[in-house]
Amino acid sequence: MLNKLFFKTEMTWKRVILFAIGVAVFTAAMLVIPFTIHTSLSNPGTYLESWILFALIIIMNCNKPLEAGLKTFVFFLISQPLIYLLQVPFSSLGWQIFMFYPQWGLLTLLTFPGAMIAWLIKKDNVLSAIILSFATMYLTFQGIYFMCEMLNFFPHNLLSFIYCFVLIFVFILVLLKNKRNRIIAFSLTGIGLLASIWVQVLLMGFAF
Repeated sequence: MLNKLFFKTEMTWKRVILFAIGVAVFTAAMLVIPFTIHTSLSNPGTYLESWILFALIIIMNCNKPLEAGLKTFVFFLISQPLIYLLQVPFSSLGWQIFMFYPQWGLLTLLTFPGAMIAWLIKKDNVLSAIILSFATMYLTFQGIYFMCEMLNFFPHNLLSFIYCFVLIFVFILVLLKNKRNRIIAFSLTGIGLLASIWVQVLLMGFAF
């Protein structure tokens, strides 16, 4: 099932556009429904972990790096503004809610070169493992952050904490087939995990 999702889904332009609209509608809904606001379900409106998954689904199903760059860029170009647009009628900020968009707009621009680089993961070599490790190390940092939130306000962000670390294993075990490359990716991710814990310990120290 996961192999089909990442390698055997025909990512046509129509599917990219429908995917972007569907994700935007769901994310916006989670940000306005009272019992989902400030829960793991609304985190895609703030954090990147889910968007890394969406991007890699598109990228891994593209045949050329330029195709990956263009389709990922268009996916973000549609989904991100649409999330804010759908919130306008429900937000006390109204149209001013778009003041939070610039950071996502910058991210959208970066998806074009970023997706072209990420496409190299398909090569399943040492460079692929290193490139994928940037995503998994981000997930470790975000996962540790969610863990701290969970421990302080249980069960807040419990699902996000689990999601981040499950996603790490999915990415490495599904996207990389070569054992050596998996070991490299897990090793780099482990370094990222230790660094994430150290940073959180420092932040807790400063807090006290």
